[in-house]
Amino acid sequence: MRGRLVINVTASAASLCMNAAIAGPPMVTDDTGTAAPGVLEIIAYAAGESRDAGESVEGPAVDLAYGLSDTVEVSLTIPRQRVKDTGEASIKGWGEATAGLKWRFLEGENTALAVAPSLSMPLSRSSTIIGLVEDTTVFTLPLLASASLGRWEFMGNVGYSIGSRNLDAFSLSMSTGFSLTADVRLLGEVWGVDFVNDGASEGFLNWRLGVEWGLNERLALLAAYGGSVWTQLDEGDELNEDYYLGLQYALGD
Repeated sequence: MRGRLVINVTASAASLCMNAAIAGPPMVTDDTGTAAPGVLEIIAYAAGESRDAGESVEGPAVDLAYGLSDTVEVSLTIPRQRVKDTGEASIKGWGEATAGLKWRFLEGENTALAVAPSLSMPLSRSSTIIGLVEDTTVFTLPLLASASLGRWEFMGNVGYSIGSRNLDAFSLSMSTGFSLTADVRLLGEVWGVDFVNDGASEGFLNWRLGVEWGLNERLALLAAYGGSVWTQLDEGDELNEDYYLGLQYALGD
């Protein structure tokens, strides 16, 4: 199913964006923030999406980010996955692992730039055999930018992904965050991917709304819901809806 391939590549094309405490999850757009030195940020989450051609669910899944310095963090995402094509039985197993690094190389008073290369690949050979995930490795290099103005924060990502099976893609996303209270932050974004193969291209643009709710100094609730704005994908592969629900815990000083 073409939709499965879309799921896998868009996740890595967006660099999974599941790294920083105040951005990334539950959104696709990542910001330039990194985990504090010596702090391990753990997100246990479930995420899913539905299309006319079928549905896919990740969960239980874990997203880890560890701060190496004030400007550098490393990350790792390990999901279980279930996929169900319309009219067929569901299949499940290990999904794709994504390992990444984020380096904030430029920082001003209210602005910053960072790069966040990542590498995604199947966790299990058996998952590729049964068709749960594509047997492909994807390297993604995005540029991240962020700016803040009072309670508002603006983020943008642009990147390029290189797939081992001749599946390359451009990715672009823009996100806005508003601090409603000291503990609650509202988020909105548009994000898209353009697949480029042998001179042809097809792409899509999606939207997502989310919330971050700090339950205490270490624990936060992350949630988001989204859908499609525009697509060039085959009929049946257009996104109907997607969701993200996670709990984040910061371990360390």
